[in-house]
Amino acid sequence: MLLALSLLQAAGRALLAPVLVMAMSERLGLAPAAVGLLIGAAVALAALSGIACGYLIDRWPKDRLLRVSFLAMGAAAFGLGETRSWAGFCLWLTVMECAAALSGIAAKAILAECLPPERRGKVFSLRYTLINVGFALGPLLGAWLAQCSMYGPFLLAGALMLAAAASPLCLRPAARSSERLPGFRQTLRLLASDRQLVLFTLGSLLTTMAIGRFSDYLSLYLLQARSGMEAMRWVSLLITCNAFAVIALQFFAGAWLERGKLLSWISLACLLLAASLAGWALSDNLAVWCGWMLVFTVGEVLLVPAEYLFVDRIAPEAHRGSYYGAQSLSSLGNAVSPVAAGATLALLPGSAMLWMLVLCVLAGVVLMRAAGAKARTEAAPACLQSS
Repeated sequence: MLLALSLLQAAGRALLAPVLVMAMSERLGLAPAAVGLLIGAAVALAALSGIACGYLIDRWPKDRLLRVSFLAMGAAAFGLGETRSWAGFCLWLTVMECAAALSGIAAKAILAECLPPERRGKVFSLRYTLINVGFALGPLLGAWLAQCSMYGPFLLAGALMLAAAASPLCLRPAARSSERLPGFRQTLRLLASDRQLVLFTLGSLLTTMAIGRFSDYLSLYLLQARSGMEAMRWVSLLITCNAFAVIALQFFAGAWLERGKLLSWISLACLLLAASLAGWALSDNLAVWCGWMLVFTVGEVLLVPAEYLFVDRIAPEAHRGSYYGAQSLSSLGNAVSPVAAGATLALLPGSAMLWMLVLCVLAGVVLMRAAGAKARTEAAPACLQSS
């Protein structure tokens, strides 16, 4: 049921992808720079809200918080379809992104609570694949509905979210420790004092700059040397290649991660990402770019669930939600990536932007390896030591 809800949520959010920017431009008359700033601000606020979401998940029933997040996303979808002011759009978009952050952290915490450690890798990988399936199919349906009515995608997205909120997901109450849980400020201090978590989150943020919004920075890069239509054709083929590869590789990625040596898989994933970025920088052929996209996708499907597993293994049982929330700060890379890519393209010629991302990925894996080394030094679980 939880995996089905993850697919439903992803499809509902993806329905809005083809029409959201168009609605902001045509209905509100916002310039492209203002649209980008508004979306970036909403994404950044959602990332920053992750710690508060994790704090709530450690203290309140997780299934109820999951329902609340679906209700909030449903209300936001209807609100985005109805609003006619930029302030209302900003409000509802922020609600949508923050509720999505809450549901994502709650889902990971529920999976960790319901599954033994040896099965979490495969299920985290499967959930990530289902989310990609939703984001692959949702825009196609949203674009088709928008031809009939611009409000159609918003209406269907809201209906899907409300259907998810009404799902028969009900968890047994988790056993609570008799130990008194710390307050929010104390939780912040706990998270900040965990050097493993801090180093790993910083490394994850740097790698997220490469994998989080790759279609955006590749579009900016390709538009330098190609017409708008040709660049769009290249990016469309690359996204399609990525989506099919994610689905095809899911089973293998989950099985690989369950074999242990988690940090070794993370290192391999980052090296594959760096190699693909370098391959794009050195090539000017669409077929070669699609080949490097397959390499990129292998790195992506290994890295994302492996990051969840690492945080799962270093998190104290009573603070698992807070640790997932802190790690979600890495999604700030989604907001930073287009800005950094645009600035690099404006200041430096050619493929400097792709080489900048190569350096980010390599710096990220160094920080994540440092977090793993600290875990071994402090006698972390044996599954990490084997890396």
